[in-house]
Amino acid sequence: LGQAGLHGLEGDKPLRAPMSWVGEGAAGGFTTGEPFRPLAPNLATHDAASQQQNPESILGFYKAMLKLRNERASIARGSFERSFAEGMVLGFTRRLLRERTLVLINYGASPVTLGAAHFPRGARLRPLYPAGGVPMQTGADGWPLLPPQSVQVFDLR
Repeated sequence: LGQAGLHGLEGDKPLRAPMSWVGEGAAGGFTTGEPFRPLAPNLATHDAASQQQNPESILGFYKAMLKLRNERASIARGSFERSFAEGMVLGFTRRLLRERTLVLINYGASPVTLGAAHFPRGARLRPLYPAGGVPMQTGADGWPLLPPQSVQVFDLR
């Protein structure tokens, strides 16, 4: 889990190591026999059991995205209303009837503030992800500040 970009991995084969179910043991819980490929070098820290305990893990992220898709009809069945790419930021809006969902992804290594030109006039944003009462960070102009390498999802009104 999560080996892309790991230093020292040559080629594609190491990325396709057997999934580690637990962070210990000769086979990481994958098998009682001999694994068909060498185990991942991050076995002790990137295993399914650890991912289940950490809401910030990649598993936690996927669960949060699936929950949003199940709760927001605009994500599950809506049409693309508009999309844009600027620098390292991708944004798109999904709409179904009166529900609109805005997704912003910052692929870059630096925080980015998007200006008013990227939002409908008079738009109000209510954060949906990250969840848990995390306050939305804003730039000096009041628009969302997107942390590096992050995904943010908003109810757009």
